[in-house]
Amino acid sequence: PFSRDGDPVPVVATEASEGGAGAALSPNKRFLAYTSDTTGSREIWVRPYPGPGPAERISPNGGGEPVWSSDGKELVYLENNRFMSVATSTEGRFTFSAPKSLFDMPIARGVQPPSYDLAPDGRFLVSKAPRRPPTPINVIVNWANGPPASAFSAARTASDTASPGRWSAPPA
Repeated sequence: PFSRDGDPVPVVATEASEGGAGAALSPNKRFLAYTSDTTGSREIWVRPYPGPGPAERISPNGGGEPVWSSDGKELVYLENNRFMSVATSTEGRFTFSAPKSLFDMPIARGVQPPSYDLAPDGRFLVSKAPRRPPTPINVIVNWANGPPASAFSAARTASDTASPGRWSAPPA
């Protein structure tokens, strides 16, 4: 929100780290779900937007990346790789149920949360984490002495380690 002078006004301003692992405004724009480590671990909190009013902790065991359903009757968040759901009411005073587990799935985390979304019909849009480890990086040393026979698959043999700059192709 902005002041009458057009200057931005902080919505949440405490000593804690807040919003770094996600923040989401309810569809009716009355409540803000956000992350905060005010308890010592990252949790999901909801507060009236733009205020005033106290914040309420939603996640008892940690959480990040809050996302509202399109009707505002559900708030979904991640507890590690577990998708959690909280039934909510954003009409009048904010109310919510205890979180329940939906499913576990390792997901590809984005730089800017959230890493998933909810469709209006309640289906999830999620990018699964890759099952295999990343491809290794080959480092080529002594490039100034000339490239190896095959720059992308060169391998040093035991005899090459005694003579820097000498390369051999990997065994076929």
